[in-house]
Formats: sequence, structure tokens, C-alpha cells
Amino acid sequence: MKTKMLLTAAAALAAMLLVSAPARADDPTKATQASDKKATPAEKAAAKVERKEAVKEAKKEGKLTPAGEGAPNAAEKASGTRAERKAERAEARKQVAADKKAGKITNPGEAGEPKK
Repeated sequence: MKTKMLLTAAAALAAMLLVSAPARADDPTKATQASDKKATPAEKAAAKVERKEAVKEAKKEGKLTPAGEGAPNAAEKASGTRAERKAERAEARKQVAADKKAGKITNPGEAGEPKK
């Protein structure tokens, strides 16, 4: 009985391969092939200069990190000077302290949890 089932499965597989062979043979996507034309040393040097310039520009724009890896979320420049940012933080701390004193902030912990 097992032999009969095995032969049936093999026949079904062969029939499936026979029917699907034309579909598998006609691949509409063309594989990219390297050019037959060899690049001259001058062309290679020019391409290298272009790549270096492109990398330099990308680093200048902040699209590449110094290690050369792409930065999907490039850091933006900080707004204002260091002194201005320091003054803004001090003002925010004063405001939070005033709100705590007035009772507006009852639970200053992270995500609604009390401080420990």
C-alpha cells in the first residue's frame, strides 16, 4: 500500500513539474549583467574622486556619520546658543518648582508612578 501511495505522489509531482516548466522558464525579469567594456585607470580615478566628493557632501549635510554609516534620523542642530538653552532649562525648573508649591503637580514621578 505504501509503495502505491509513493508512486502516486511521484507521478503527481512529475505532472506538476511538466505543467509548470514553461512558466518557470519564461522569466520576464532580466538579470543585470556587468558591462563588457573595461574601465580605464583614468575613468576609475575620476569615479573615485566623484564618490569622495559625494561622501564629503553627505557628511557635511549630516546624512552620514563619521564612520561612514548612514544615519536614518540625522540629529538636527540645537536651536540657540548653549547659554540660551541653559537659561530655558533653568526657567522650566523654576516653573515646575512653582507648580509643585502651588499643588498643581501632585505626583512628579515618571509615567504617573510615585517617586521612591
